[in-house]
Amino acid sequence: AAGSQVAAAPAGRQRAERAVAVRFSVRRRVAFGEYLCVSGAGALLGDWDPARALPMDCDPETGMDWSLELMLPPYALTEYKYVTKQGWDPGANVIWQAGPNSLIATNFHVRMSIVDRWEEEGSPACPTNHPLAEAACLATPAAAAAFADQVPAASQAQASPEHVAIPAWAEDAVFYAIYPLGFFEQCPPVNAHDGPPVPRLEGLRRYYGYFKKLGISAIYFSPLFESDTHGYDTTNYLEVDRRLGDVALFREILAELHGLGIRVVLDGVFNHTGRSHPAFRDLREKGAQRSAYSDWYHVGAREADYPGWCRVDGEQDKGFSYDCWEGHAPLPRLNLENEEVQEHLFEVARFWLGDVGIDGWRLDVAHEIAPEFWRKFRAVCRDINPDAILVGEMIHGNYNRWVGNDRLHSGTNYQLSKAIWSSLNDHNFFELAHSLQREDTLYSHMQLLNFLGNHDVTRIASQLHDPRHYSLAIAFLLFFKGIPCVYYGDELGMEGEPQPDHDWDLRRPMLSPDGSDWPALAGPRFLLTSRYIALRHANPALHSGEFQPALLSYTNEQIGFMRAHPTQCAVVLMNCSDRPAQMTMGLGAGVPDGTEFSDLLHPEGPTFVAQDGQLQMEQPEEGVSPELLPMAECSVRLLVASVGPAA
Repeated sequence: AAGSQVAAAPAGRQRAERAVAVRFSVRRRVAFGEYLCVSGAGALLGDWDPARALPMDCDPETGMDWSLELMLPPYALTEYKYVTKQGWDPGANVIWQAGPNSLIATNFHVRMSIVDRWEEEGSPACPTNHPLAEAACLATPAAAAAFADQVPAASQAQASPEHVAIPAWAEDAVFYAIYPLGFFEQCPPVNAHDGPPVPRLEGLRRYYGYFKKLGISAIYFSPLFESDTHGYDTTNYLEVDRRLGDVALFREILAELHGLGIRVVLDGVFNHTGRSHPAFRDLREKGAQRSAYSDWYHVGAREADYPGWCRVDGEQDKGFSYDCWEGHAPLPRLNLENEEVQEHLFEVARFWLGDVGIDGWRLDVAHEIAPEFWRKFRAVCRDINPDAILVGEMIHGNYNRWVGNDRLHSGTNYQLSKAIWSSLNDHNFFELAHSLQREDTLYSHMQLLNFLGNHDVTRIASQLHDPRHYSLAIAFLLFFKGIPCVYYGDELGMEGEPQPDHDWDLRRPMLSPDGSDWPALAGPRFLLTSRYIALRHANPALHSGEFQPALLSYTNEQIGFMRAHPTQCAVVLMNCSDRPAQMTMGLGAGVPDGTEFSDLLHPEGPTFVAQDGQLQMEQPEEGVSPELLPMAECSVRLLVASVGPAA
């Protein structure tokens, strides 16, 4: 595989503004930890540098079908080839696809689909001495070079992934996730849809002082809309669930939270509704042939057409099947290609962002909704409130499909969440390092929403085998790149695990704000969490600094990383061992010798200084190398230094 070049349209030709959607596909079974990438000419494909090649997505059902969709410039010739990487480390071993480079001409296409075959060196299908193979190896780069000679160098360039901007207020935000149907005491699990609203939201006022002491600056509420049971089976998007209150009460709460400097984001459940939603109720009552809402959902005529099946009063002509979220019959899936459905949801967005005044959306199962819908939704939200944030719930797939400056601002970082607690339980920071390297490769241009727990997964207190490791987990959440989100009660050690038939153990009522019912470890955990949040707010390197992947340092039980800001750099060191340890940490060439670092968590401890690209103890004990940094058992160091002109 040899690097060549990319060529674009000749000067003087009318260039279209639109890009071409190109889907690359190839089949290969790989070993555990390996993955396929597309590499090639131009910055977008990494200029033939394997470390910058674009990772492909693997079909989880087959385990060997890889694909990647890119937007390439029109009227361009681009060389490319597949490469297998053995791990996410930038220096990982690579295996290039055998044979000549491939060449793609986008020209006036709108969408292209390429299905390739992986060939090993020396395989019968790819003989290296075949005259046609030899000719292709020469002709492919020659063709691109000949076309490139007709084009100015400036027009040959392909852009690197664009930095995805988030609202300025979110850069320094620490989110607090509340599941309101569980947060408040005695909230019935089933909505009877009768009687006046019960103002349980008023109970949030008891926690205003608590929120300020904790230091959070934004609250994400799981569904508040009127629903049948758990909140994700919406029956009315324009009303607050009567088990919690009404819109008028929520307006009061919102204004009070804004007065405290706390932003508010709501959960938008736009992939599906509940069966009691008026549109689906009309469909049930009239049947698919008579209802005006038959195209609002994915409806079939036979029971086998979709997972859901609805029969009204046993009448055959009113029976229909319907698509539902992951086979759950109470959650019929909306047809988001229907313009009436789109406009209904856009009106919902306008009401809550504009009329009520919320600050953004967390969007349920966003990865199961076409990116084109999110482009339209983003435009609607931007017109109402350009400062609103859109965070998509994403569990699978490549987030680049859904996150972008014309789509969602961010996505939920499930991969990092698992790596944090799992690496601590197994005393294996190689797993965490692998996750960080993967994230940097795929999403270095994004700010993802990081979390330790939420209303769907085991609480961190139940997840960790060693309670002392909470201090490391919460430090990583609050000191690493991204937007941190604390799940209510985790800062007090609340426990909970999913049960076979329900998740209510994850969503128990919140402990009192005055500490009267706190367990023994709650007080220390609250103080630790609030201290770490304050440090994040106070230090620009912690909320806005760039992660430096080349300086990541790790062993099984120790890990260190650096974040760099124009005015400050921060080094975070962690030891999850039961014993004291020593570790080393490189600083690279960007930190001048003599730069002094202060340990913000242990101001009475040793001082540190930059020397020869390494972090060193300023006054080591006799006979101890200054590069060996001492770490107590189960401990964290936060070392911060001023840099730049103001230093």
